[in-house]
Amino acid sequence: MKTTLIATAAIGLVAAIGVQFGGVPAFAQAAAPVAAPAPAASTVPVYAGNFSGAKVDALTYTPSCPTFKFDMDAAAIQESTSRAYVEGEKRRFDAVREKWDAYEDCLIENARRDIDVIRINLGEYLSAAANEEAKAFNAMNTAATGNIERIGKLPAPKAPKKKGEVAAVEAPQAALSAWTEPKGRFVGTLTGSAAQPQYTSSCPSAIGTLTAEAFVSSNTRNGFNALLDELRAMPDRINQVRTCRQENGQEDYEVIQKVVQDGVNVVFQPSKVAFEKEFAAVRFQLNEHQKPGGLLAPPEMGRAPAKKAPPAKAPAGKAKKK
Repeated sequence: MKTTLIATAAIGLVAAIGVQFGGVPAFAQAAAPVAAPAPAASTVPVYAGNFSGAKVDALTYTPSCPTFKFDMDAAAIQESTSRAYVEGEKRRFDAVREKWDAYEDCLIENARRDIDVIRINLGEYLSAAANEEAKAFNAMNTAATGNIERIGKLPAPKAPKKKGEVAAVEAPQAALSAWTEPKGRFVGTLTGSAAQPQYTSSCPSAIGTLTAEAFVSSNTRNGFNALLDELRAMPDRINQVRTCRQENGQEDYEVIQKVVQDGVNVVFQPSKVAFEKEFAAVRFQLNEHQKPGGLLAPPEMGRAPAKKAPPAKAPAGKAKKK
């Protein structure tokens, strides 16, 4: 089989930019993935393959190129007594290798196309995920900055007016939410067809349930300060998640490449063995017909000379009379 290794394209993202805005760094949006150079136009028909399994480490790939059919019969050629038929089969045989090569090209070229479509989809997903984080974070940052003054003007808790009355006490500030840096392997999923794949990372969300609305609706100092603590912790979490998605996305992409190549080999290898066996059988029979006496033998070779009959025995002489 032709060795076709699909080059891994970089799927880069813009890192966080530490521009101070309201005391918390704002995030730049990720740049769109750089498109790979356009390949030369191909004459191979498009047959997008099919994936099944969803989880990247359990994926299988099946090519959809039309099955190659070897439609020549070595036995029929061997038994034929028709020169016209054998000559016709010889002409067809001269083109059968070309048909096989076209089938092989179909498998390889479409596998390459499918992998490239996935590379683009994965890059777009990583960029879109980073952009959504940047959008959400910057919206919360804006909401936090816009409400700091409002929270600062909240009246202090009132002292009790009557003896024995309990003073109003503001709820204590909530602790920072638990967070574990995502390290190690996070296997993504791939759904949809090879023509329209949809990749999703399994890395955790850095934003969690925090929203810009939470800063707008907060009405206590402790509650607002707890939100600010979450916001200040978020840049590091976002960077950690971006790294998780980037590294695991690259690993998933490499796994998908191998899944595609393995899927092609599952179809190609047995087909190749069967083709070569049938091809050799037909070639042998056609070669036999080109030998002296065969239907394709050149005229000057003629047919095989007929076996000569043994010479007749001389009649026995008559016995002399005594």
